[in-house]
Amino acid sequence: MKNIILCLLFSLFLFSCKNKEEQSDKKPIETYIPYEIINSDITEYGNKIRYKLDLVVLGDEQASEEELRHLLYFFYNSSIENNSDNPAKTPNVFDIKIYESKEHLQSGMAQWIGWLSKAKNDTSPDIYIHLPKIVAEQNIVTRLEESQRKTIWYELINSQDKAIEETEKKNLSLDAEKRLMKQYREKLINRYKITEEELSKISTEAADKNWPFP
Repeated sequence: MKNIILCLLFSLFLFSCKNKEEQSDKKPIETYIPYEIINSDITEYGNKIRYKLDLVVLGDEQASEEELRHLLYFFYNSSIENNSDNPAKTPNVFDIKIYESKEHLQSGMAQWIGWLSKAKNDTSPDIYIHLPKIVAEQNIVTRLEESQRKTIWYELINSQDKAIEETEKKNLSLDAEKRLMKQYREKLINRYKITEEELSKISTEAADKNWPFP
């Protein structure tokens, strides 16, 4: 189920968030949102030199689109400038991603909020931004605390994964998988005394707010 959701989310991100733009001539701003580098790696294969970077933003305030773009370009420009005296070692493939937290990175579900991507033959990088959405109060199950709603959503995702694992282990049909998912879903609804509509609202809120997958 996670793989299916990942493909759907990734397709939506690229469709709604892609913004091809020419590299700015302006110097990067001197002040950036606080961040922590989690993974940084330069890999050579053939005539390609790939710079891969994963970082998470720090602090409670949500980063703006402008701040994310500045930070992505900062690392892109820096990696080129740092190797300006040795063009043969200058990266020509880029994969720079910014996440809200380590949990978003570790989920493996492409839950980035900013991504700079460039292939070797591209003249300029692509920038993708996917910020959490503001959810209207009427679309939130306000009778439950957010922590409770998150718990319910985590259990829903885990139950879907469990149904898939059982289906594969027992070599069951897709119809059997759907019945298992429905069964686990109904148990979840009964356990927390919520309605199907409320569970759907919680799932939508999780997607809109970019809650990290369990």
